[in-house]
Amino acid sequence: MFTNNVNKIDTSMLISVVIPVYKIE
Repeated sequence: MFTNNVNKIDTSMLISVVIPVYKIE
């Protein structure tokens, strides 16, 4: 449960970092 929740947060952070970088390129 806890691991799944952390994984979800990590994915959200990854997406919010990758999307702006992708738009800049």
